[in-house]
Amino acid sequence: MTSATKMLFVVGRVEVYLVLFQLVNMQTVAAFTPAPTGPPPPTNLQFTTVGTDILEVSWTASSSAATYRVTYEPVGGAETVSVASTTDNPYTITGLTAGTLYTVRVYGISNGVESGPLQGDQGTSECNYCHDIARPSLTSVLFVLESVYRFSLHKAIGF
Repeated sequence: MTSATKMLFVVGRVEVYLVLFQLVNMQTVAAFTPAPTGPPPPTNLQFTTVGTDILEVSWTASSSAATYRVTYEPVGGAETVSVASTTDNPYTITGLTAGTLYTVRVYGISNGVESGPLQGDQGTSECNYCHDIARPSLTSVLFVLESVYRFSLHKAIGF
């Protein structure tokens, strides 16, 4: 009768299974087999929508990934939030804090094995309406000042 013990070793970035076979005559035979490898990582991370509390991310799909896992965290801060696996691309991350820089990672998943991450940083906007506030030009400021001056002058001399 033969029994086998399987152990996973990580050597650098390579995972290797060591399988020990216990043979009938009590000899132990070792065999190394490579651990299953994940798909290539997705590429071309894009932040397609940026709001005060959302980031919409898209990416170029990995050639063999069936699903993706998206994670995000504030830069230099709190714990990583992992989104359950998704097939949505683009994917919208909600519930973020305005004016905060986030690190976003996307992993391809194939047969239960993840790829390396595709990573990028993007900040949320501080104000939904900031783009609607126009800075006045010097000409418009001077026009307003001139109008106020003329109005004041006319009132002072009785016109």
